[in-house]
Formats: sequence, structure tokens, C-alpha cells
Amino acid sequence: MARRDITSVQRYEALSPRSQNAYSRVLDVVDLMDERPGLSRTRAAHLAHVDTRTIEHYASGAFDREGRRVELKTNDRLYRSETMPAIVPAGDRSLRGGGVIDLEPTTRRQRSILGSYWNDIQKVVADKENVDLSKYARVSVRGHRLETDPARIRERYAREELDIISEVSPRV
Repeated sequence: MARRDITSVQRYEALSPRSQNAYSRVLDVVDLMDERPGLSRTRAAHLAHVDTRTIEHYASGAFDREGRRVELKTNDRLYRSETMPAIVPAGDRSLRGGGVIDLEPTTRRQRSILGSYWNDIQKVVADKENVDLSKYARVSVRGHRLETDPARIRERYAREELDIISEVSPRV
């Protein structure tokens, strides 16, 4: 059995539906270990109903092995079939006038940043509290900068360019 991490949409789509289901459970193991730092990979595999050999087959690159102890790396390149909304400023390479685009984050850190960003955008639109978006000024996700001007964000919301959803978890 060849060990190849699923790091792209092409590798994911090449899997059979049964294998895609198994890979989904492997991602559940990664998420469980991320949420609960003391959880062993074996225990997380048991909770997610997946064999540790399946984890090794689909996601060996997400783990560091020190002796018998297997720990989750701080970041991985595993493919997750999800897109997250982002607002890009004018001059963006794919949307010259700026606006809302769907990005497919490649790392856990990018998913966390986009989740936190979108939660802050919701606060700006609701105008409930003063939110400092300047922390996203230097952030780049897949080559795209994020809009940090609250006035432009409110303007896009007024023109109904934004679909506000209840919550995007920054803990992905």
C-alpha cells in the first residue's frame, strides 16, 4: 500500500467514494488531535472510527514520530474540500475592482485566519463593537490580500454583495 498524502484536489478526486469517506474520518482524527493536545493518535483514531494504518496511508505527513510517540505537526498540507469567503480589496489579481471571492485555504493556519477574519467582518457589519481589522493588513491567503477598510465592507454589505452566515469557526 503506497503512502501518499492527499494534498490536492486531483488526488482527492482520484479516490473512490469509499476512500473519500475514510479520508474524511482521517481529517476528523487530525481535528480531534488539534482540539485536544493531549490526545494520542490511537485514541483519536478510535473516537473517529478509523484504523491507524488508514491514517498512515492518507496523512502520514501530518504527524511527527519520536520513538513510539506520534504527535501532530503544527501545520499540514492535507487537502480539505472546503471554500471560505473572503473580501479582497481593489487591485486584487483575480478581482480588479475588489469584492467577495471564495478561497480554498491550504493550511490549518489559513483556515483559522479566514475564520477569525469572517467573524470580525460580521461584527463590523452588525456595528456592535469596534473591530480592529488592521491585524489582517499584511495577511495573504493563496496570494490574496484581505480587505481591512470597515467603510468599504459596510458598503459592500449595503449593496448586498455579502452573504452573512451565522459563524465560521476559527478553530478549524
